[in-house]
Amino acid sequence: MPAIFRAIFIFLASCFLLPASAGATPQIIHYTLDDTIHGGTVEILERIFDKAKKENAEAILIQMDTPGGLLDATEEIVKLFLNSQNPVIVYVAPSGAKAGSAGTFITLAAHIAAMAPGTYIGAAHPVEMFGGGEENEQQKIMKKKIESATTSFIEAIAEQRGRNVEWARKAVLESETLTQDKALKNRVIDIVAPSKEELLKVLHGRKVKLPDGEKTLNTQNAVLVPYEPGLKLRFLNTVASPTMIYLLILAMIAGIYLEISHPGSILPGAAAGACLVLLLIATRTLPVNALGILLMGTALVLLIVEIYVVSYGLLTVGAIACFFIGSLFLFDPVETDVQVPLPFIIGSTGALAAIAGVIGYSVVRTLGRKQASGRESMIGARGTVEESVGPEGPGKIFVQGEYWNAVSDVPIEKGASVEIVEMRGLSVVVKKSG
Repeated sequence: MPAIFRAIFIFLASCFLLPASAGATPQIIHYTLDDTIHGGTVEILERIFDKAKKENAEAILIQMDTPGGLLDATEEIVKLFLNSQNPVIVYVAPSGAKAGSAGTFITLAAHIAAMAPGTYIGAAHPVEMFGGGEENEQQKIMKKKIESATTSFIEAIAEQRGRNVEWARKAVLESETLTQDKALKNRVIDIVAPSKEELLKVLHGRKVKLPDGEKTLNTQNAVLVPYEPGLKLRFLNTVASPTMIYLLILAMIAGIYLEISHPGSILPGAAAGACLVLLLIATRTLPVNALGILLMGTALVLLIVEIYVVSYGLLTVGAIACFFIGSLFLFDPVETDVQVPLPFIIGSTGALAAIAGVIGYSVVRTLGRKQASGRESMIGARGTVEESVGPEGPGKIFVQGEYWNAVSDVPIEKGASVEIVEMRGLSVVVKKSG
């Protein structure tokens, strides 16, 4: 009897369970990474890896085109890759894409590294935003430490994945780059494929090493499941970009300047406050250089002082210069190789200069205009003589809805039109108008 039950169980398993398993369509979670690498990127990838683990996805496919990013964020992503229970495929695509700087580390850390035709990888040397000038001894030591640590990091990744360690060193120390064909020839990547579909065909049956053992990829007829980050992650990823941080700082400076130059406007001040909140959120994921912030803050102070001090535009020129230089130094070149594009900085600086110029012109025009209220505003006003005026004694005129005592160097008869030329106590001095 036990043998009969065992035979029935095996029969049922072969008829129902095995075909169901064999017929299951493998799913590959797909995400396109086409921005700089920062804290927001790490959070998105963490969600993707959690999803892949829970759903037992066949693999994770990351299509990448990045100029680089934060070293700290890159280290977190590499840890995710090296400890992943799901195979990770990095595909540098489409044609014209690059795996620059931080992207090189991430590509090398993948279980499968692939590139599309017309792409390149490399240039992973820690970037200094401004070269030239003589380095002091402390700067030389710090530079050497950074290079040494970064080189060891990329060597460890290459060794772990069985890739070309020597080229990995050159990518850091000599900023060497390779096109897709040379990368394949030099064992930097595994595959060159013109499309994701072709890539999956080539990958079918390939074996990869995971922390808990070896796995054979089943990518035949696999379904790519796009990962769409939630609203919070999309918001963080957008706000944390270097260009957005720069725009927030620019808007905050302009808002504060407008609010102080036009008290009571409310809207500019409220906008500046909102930008400050967003800036605090954003700078948690992207390191901002203190020198850059200091220079940009100095620009704001100089613009405000210009409102109250007559400097004939010198303070404004100094403010614009501080803003421009601060923009160049905004992101720390030691911690990140991302920066705001120079044309964008030039354009934004020009916009701030235009705003300051318009406000300065308005202030000059206001100061040059005659007073619109009070006694001095009466100069030049025209009225009608109600009682004759002359040098012998005061008469009365009617002007701007009021009666005024008036005197004149020459007699002026009742009904004549006059113009006020001077205020004298509670009387006005008038002359006959044409």
